[in-house]
Amino acid sequence: MTKAVEELIHRRRRQILVHSIIYYKNGSSIIPDSTFDEWAKELAKLQKDHQQLSESIPYMRYQFADFGGETGFHLPLNDVAANKVADQLMEMHEEKEKL
Repeated sequence: MTKAVEELIHRRRRQILVHSIIYYKNGSSIIPDSTFDEWAKELAKLQKDHQQLSESIPYMRYQFADFGGETGFHLPLNDVAANKVADQLMEMHEEKEKL
C-alpha cells in the first residue's frame, strides 16, 4: 500500500502543477474545475495523512510542503518539464476539439 500511496502523491503533484500551468499561465483549462478540486483535496489529504512518506517524495517536495488544496497559483509555474507536458496536453486537447 505504501508504494501505491507514494505513486498517487507523485501523480497528483504532477497533475496539479501541469493543470495549474495550463490555467494560470495559459488562461485555459482542459479538465473541469471539479476534477482539479477533487485531485487537489485528495493530494492535500494524502500528504497530511502520510506526512513522512510525502516528505520523502522528491518531486516538488518543498513546493507542495504546505499545499492545502485551495489553489496552484503559488506553484513553480515556470518549471520547464511541467510546461512541456502542459503544452503537449493542450495540443492534444485542441486536436481533439477539432474532431
